[in-house]
Amino acid sequence: MPRPDPVDLCGEDLWEGWTDRLPFGTVAAVMPGARTVLRRLVELGGTATFGEVQQYFAGHPTTPIEPKTIGGALTSIRAVRRRIGPDNRTNLLERDDRRRIYRIEPALLEGLKAGLRPR
Repeated sequence: MPRPDPVDLCGEDLWEGWTDRLPFGTVAAVMPGARTVLRRLVELGGTATFGEVQQYFAGHPTTPIEPKTIGGALTSIRAVRRRIGPDNRTNLLERDDRRRIYRIEPALLEGLKAGLRPR
């Protein structure tokens, strides 16, 4: 299935002010490393432990990311969210430091899948 054109995406609220266009725009605007990690989290259903993400990218044959730099790469998601996201404090990607988990809001997974699809 080809990736949709952002113009064709609806402006309907998916969750807390997030529309189809906002995850799509976020994917387009984040750093390549963050986009790669987002792709992996989407492949895993939106939730993964820090260890799972670090282990996957530490030995990745085409896109290796040092375990200590994954958090820095994902910081660009928060910066982009402030520019592109809705005017509230919701995040596309939540990080639970206590439980060491990354989590994407389930309502936004389909929008991310569309934005991450190759053209």
